[in-house]
Amino acid sequence: MMFMVKATTKGLAVAKPFGESYRYDFIVDSGKRTWRVQVKSSTARHWRAYTVNCYWKTTRKHMPYLPSEVDFLAVLILGTDIWYLIPVRALGGRLMVRVYPFGGDPRGSRRFEKYRDAWHQLQTR
Repeated sequence: MMFMVKATTKGLAVAKPFGESYRYDFIVDSGKRTWRVQVKSSTARHWRAYTVNCYWKTTRKHMPYLPSEVDFLAVLILGTDIWYLIPVRALGGRLMVRVYPFGGDPRGSRRFEKYRDAWHQLQTR
């Protein structure tokens, strides 16, 4: 529900599909386009990274979200108001990503930081 509240404060219309049979949690309407959004949260902190699982489960394996099923992954770092709006295409089939909202990536890779608070992606496309 935190996603619905935040998205509506950004001027977006949000709907929740009935049931749990879709890969996405919400449909977002910008007035120009609709988006399918899967919402995740993380408290899993390792050093300065927060780990986010980017998959759905079958009975036998983990499956990545596909751009044909979901448009965006919305990630909330619990205990903060930090959101990442990551296009599923940018995940490249990954099952897990790490975000560094407080800096300090030891390898210098902050590839998902450009998606931090990137609500404009849902508003203008």
